[in-house]
Amino acid sequence: MKTSNLPNFLIIGAQKSGTTSLYQYLKANPLLYFPGQKETHFFTFFDLDDKRAKSLKEYEKLFLSSAEHQLTGEASPSYFTSSNARNHIKLLIPEVKLILILRQPIVRAYSNFMHARREGLESEIDFERAMTHSIEKDLISGNFKAYLEKGLYSKHLGAYLRDFNRDQIHVLFTEDLQKDPQKEIDKCFAFLGVDSIEVSSLETKNPGRVQRNRILVPLLRFYYRTISRNYKKFIPKTLRVFFKSLLTKDIDKLDPSLRTRLTKKYYHEDIKQLENILKVNLSHWFD
Repeated sequence: MKTSNLPNFLIIGAQKSGTTSLYQYLKANPLLYFPGQKETHFFTFFDLDDKRAKSLKEYEKLFLSSAEHQLTGEASPSYFTSSNARNHIKLLIPEVKLILILRQPIVRAYSNFMHARREGLESEIDFERAMTHSIEKDLISGNFKAYLEKGLYSKHLGAYLRDFNRDQIHVLFTEDLQKDPQKEIDKCFAFLGVDSIEVSSLETKNPGRVQRNRILVPLLRFYYRTISRNYKKFIPKTLRVFFKSLLTKDIDKLDPSLRTRLTKKYYHEDIKQLENILKVNLSHWFD
């Protein structure tokens, strides 16, 4: 039975597919309530021997400030590929509504790779080699560098469909949200059963940047994990932008021919299976 202080809906992923933009669009609707913390990852670590695990009471407190007329939700992209998350969502909130946004899988993986480099988590500078290495890393549940595994959409969606009814899951695509935000967000509002509002176009969220030099990795890691995380509100934005520009640069664009080749190599069968599940044509993902 659903507990009243647990969320009515969840944005479950996919990571690096536009969950931040989706969250911002939905958050603008006064009929929806999100806690201040966008990504709780509560169900991913719940009941595990992990320092990131929180108690159910701690999680419920995040939604106590919601009004009676509001639906509550949160966005944690780790849920999509976590069996622990899926199992506990099913156990604790079996009637929950789930929203999933999907991006071309190699483009998603490249964004993930560049994010890992920016944070000093990835020492490999060649994307194709990193994809090959990630096959081994993917065996480790929850590994941020599981570039390949996180793009196996039909595999993970299929797992959710074994535990939840199809009408509990709404799927949209990153390129559609970018092309016509109002249309896609209206579909989300309808899925959640709330009145629509006019949404404004958002500035690009989480723009990709990477360290200028591998030597800067320790300094970059210290900046993101210590300075930015703990003292951000005390540092003027102009100074933060300046410091970031010294350490990082805009990411190189993904070569189209490499994208096509790696898509066919790693995701051909999964994409075909996803087309069958969703009854959509994703042939443009191979271009």
